[in-house]
Amino acid sequence: MEWTTQNIKWFFQQSPPRQVDETLLKETLDLYFPKMVRLLFLALPVLILVISGMVLTFMIKTVDLKGEWDLFAGPTAQISGKVLNVEKRTGSKGSVTYTYTFEFKPVVRREASDPPVKGACFSGDRLASSGDTVTVEYLPEDPKTSIIRGCRLSPVPLASMAAIPLLTVIILVVPFGMMRYKQRFLQRLMASGVATSGTVQKIKPGPKGAITIEVRYELDGKELTAKTNAGGRKQEKEWLKSIQESGQPVLLLVDPDKPGKIFMVDLLLNSKT
Repeated sequence: MEWTTQNIKWFFQQSPPRQVDETLLKETLDLYFPKMVRLLFLALPVLILVISGMVLTFMIKTVDLKGEWDLFAGPTAQISGKVLNVEKRTGSKGSVTYTYTFEFKPVVRREASDPPVKGACFSGDRLASSGDTVTVEYLPEDPKTSIIRGCRLSPVPLASMAAIPLLTVIILVVPFGMMRYKQRFLQRLMASGVATSGTVQKIKPGPKGAITIEVRYELDGKELTAKTNAGGRKQEKEWLKSIQESGQPVLLLVDPDKPGKIFMVDLLLNSKT
């Protein structure tokens, strides 16, 4: 069915509940998520997956995951060692990482003439200085896997690595969640919303280039005020301004359970002209 301004008005002026047409629902959703925006929402997950995959690949290559796990799971041995050097590095966002180079002689079957085992570890805190004696934790079967107690084996914290997949999932879910929420909201209003007339009181800039519209209307003998959003196109702004200045009434759908939730039907009608 092709929806025109006349049959759209007729449809919404019918008493609820209404049988919502999928084509009309899609056209209404297009007011908030145009085709270009939906394409960006589809492209965004691909881009995010590629970037997060590259970051994780880089981190995995620089992180000794097996060593970190073995030191965590144990069993480990501890012995005194000596700090050879401390290097401080400051990240782009002001984060500080200290790199400690140290040496120690593990309690294993070694010749007395064998050189000390050298290692390196990392921490966000200043734990020691060059020449200090520190406690070294190591794997008895592989002394090269060792850290100064309180440090980590890899430059990248494991928590950061674990956070990347979580953040990726959140970023992927949010755009689709927004569209799904708006679709369900509009579908509910179109099916059971109460039709009433109102007037545009204020128009002001909204989030991300949109327009926030404040409308006043009457429902069940009470005068109410609510806000809704519209696209920020020049033609839309001019049209809304003319409606506000003339005091022309607009058709609204109001949620009977939450009277502050509305849909301005005239936005849909205007898109048809």
